[in-house]
Amino acid sequence: MTHTYIASFYTMLGAVEFHECLVALGDKTARMLPIPRQISVSCGTGVVFSLPFDEEKMANPDLDSIYLRENDSYTKLWSQD
Repeated sequence: MTHTYIASFYTMLGAVEFHECLVALGDKTARMLPIPRQISVSCGTGVVFSLPFDEEKMANPDLDSIYLRENDSYTKLWSQD
């Protein structure tokens, strides 16, 4: 079973860099898109992806949180806090 994750960011540049990182890691599902207000912290742009989150490989200073998306519900899995 493949999971769908959403990453939220403080800046648009962070989202772009994270997306590029995922593509380099081979995630063909990664895409940038507007994210729901309930999980948006600042820029309103997020990245949807399917690779399991690896903090070492996917580190980004503008990354706020990683959520697991199941239908219309979001479970926070990781946060900068």
